[in-house]
Amino acid sequence: AFQIFPEDAKNWRGDINRISGFVLAKKGDTVRARERFELLLDMGEDARANGLRSLALLKMYQGHHSSATALFKQAVMINLQRDQPLSEFRNRMYLARAYRTMGEDDLMADELSAGQTLAEEYGFSPIWVIYLAILQAQSGDLAHARGWLDQWTESRQDQGDNAWRVEFLRGEIELAEGDPAGAITSLEFAGQIRIHDDGEISESLGRAYMANGQPEKAVAPFTRTIELMQLGHETQEPWVLAHYRLGLVHEALGNKKEAKEYFTRFLELWGSGDPGLAGVDDARSRVQ
Repeated sequence: AFQIFPEDAKNWRGDINRISGFVLAKKGDTVRARERFELLLDMGEDARANGLRSLALLKMYQGHHSSATALFKQAVMINLQRDQPLSEFRNRMYLARAYRTMGEDDLMADELSAGQTLAEEYGFSPIWVIYLAILQAQSGDLAHARGWLDQWTESRQDQGDNAWRVEFLRGEIELAEGDPAGAITSLEFAGQIRIHDDGEISESLGRAYMANGQPEKAVAPFTRTIELMQLGHETQEPWVLAHYRLGLVHEALGNKKEAKEYFTRFLELWGSGDPGLAGVDDARSRVQ
């Protein structure tokens, strides 16, 4: 298609640039993926911000979170200049994820606070706020996470297309509160009522089974997350970390061969990245 219409490789409004670039990444050709995203950098500011985000996500895929944060910050500056609050919100949530993986909890909290302010000011849909609320629950900010859950329930947004998001958030809150059995019920329900699983619910369900002392039941949801291979958007970090967690599950079940396989896959992704990324040192020691 690009041979016939070469300019479509720069199509960012239709998301063709990002999607085609991450197809290349899935095939293992990260060089061409980077080149695809870089096509947007010399275009207008809106296209440049889009390209910066894709390049940052590619960096995170490779474990280079420090470089990714610098790119996200450039994108945020463009968003601010161009008055693009939703794009700014999404980029700040990516920053929060990157900082969490790097162990920079204070910086993560700053981005979550900025996201909270944007979401309240502009009244974003649960389609986007779910990513803020989930991170708040996972980082222990249960007051804000419960605030979103209560707001969506009271405004009857727990029905229709957003019903699965409400149950997803409920499950994450229950898991953070030390109720993995309740989390399992909520997350299983979320998965049942969602038409298209992107792997994030499955990853959360796997963690809930682990927390509930049922590693044998965590195998299927983590495997499902990995099989979906969602790259280039909000579910990318859970996909990478599912390899590490599935390694832990197999180790707990005594499946040393399978555990080593998934730890090794995880290290192939992040092992040569920034030092101190979540799970990397532990995975390396477990393989040895």
